[in-house]
Amino acid sequence: MGRPPRQKYLIPSLVNGRGRIPIDVTYKGVGRIRVSSGTTDDQTYLEIRQMLDDLYNVGNLSTLKAIQSKSVQPLIVLNQTKNKGIKTTVTANLDRPILQTIYNWIESTSTLKASTKKSYSGQISSFASVVSSTDTFAVLVDRLKSFRRLKQREHFHETFNKTKAVIMSCVYEEYGRTSQLYFEVSGIDNLKRTKQKTQYGLEVTDVVQLTTDAPEIVYDMVWSMCCTGMRPYEYMEREGVTWGSESVKDPISGRMTLSTYIHKPNPGHGNKGGSRHTLNPFPDELAKPRIQYRQFNRYIKTLQKTIGRDISQTTFRHTFVHWCQLAGIPDTRIEVYQGYKHKGTLGIYKGYKEHAYMEEDNKALREYILKWKTVKVNPLAAEFFG
Repeated sequence: MGRPPRQKYLIPSLVNGRGRIPIDVTYKGVGRIRVSSGTTDDQTYLEIRQMLDDLYNVGNLSTLKAIQSKSVQPLIVLNQTKNKGIKTTVTANLDRPILQTIYNWIESTSTLKASTKKSYSGQISSFASVVSSTDTFAVLVDRLKSFRRLKQREHFHETFNKTKAVIMSCVYEEYGRTSQLYFEVSGIDNLKRTKQKTQYGLEVTDVVQLTTDAPEIVYDMVWSMCCTGMRPYEYMEREGVTWGSESVKDPISGRMTLSTYIHKPNPGHGNKGGSRHTLNPFPDELAKPRIQYRQFNRYIKTLQKTIGRDISQTTFRHTFVHWCQLAGIPDTRIEVYQGYKHKGTLGIYKGYKEHAYMEEDNKALREYILKWKTVKVNPLAAEFFG
């Protein structure tokens, strides 16, 4: 018997016998190609090595350079050349629009839950502030770096980190883990998570000063949030939430009293709770939002200069708690009005219901605010205080 024919290519040994077979070859005019073959199968590796030589022999250097830069994976090139011929130029298609491609990827990924798709879309909507509809993946890295700087200035570190994770998942699926684009995106450092500053509630005089020069729409919205303690998304009636004034029977006095009823079709995660009644000390002044969340937030960031401290819409929720405490309302009842699921041991023992002390607490909160009606305010504030 004769000796078996000598194998044209040697199969490299794996480190510790694990991983994918590496490729390490040099071509004149291209340079050294040192990448992963993407396979653990010896036969497939041999096919890839033969393909690389064939690409060089026919002068298809563009495809070799794309493999060298890790823009495309060798396995993808192997499949393309088998179907379309060795002269087919295979490079990463970076001409696709960023936003449209990512949105399409989110919608077409069957393994993602509906809630996850909604969350991913929300993250990309935030990213759209620095990306135009015509921007392609060729400028993705630059746009992501700009977005990072923006969120670092705004102190929204977690927003950037989550958005980057979504983009990395899309690039992984569309271009591959070994692509140059994935390498560059993953190389952008996450922002360090910072401990949120404690947002203490405002005094009544602070809110009066804050809203003195505010447009009437903003004035009404600020006072409505401060007097009811609604979460920003609850007040803005997002995520299916609705709210309005509703009469409830006070079991202590037996009389009907007005409350603010917040209807939530889907209870929130963690300690957010479901539908509830909260206080309504000034029913005639309770106003629905008439501008969008972001526009309202811009007004707040402008007005906060008048009181010399940083505030957000959540500050108004904390302000409600602060006023209730100063009005003498027990913390266990405030927790109920705030909509927390977990009320602590005392809350469980006392078993407070939303409307058990509604009339008494509405009166206490109203009287506390009215103590400040002699403070010099603008006409709108004077009308608010009665």
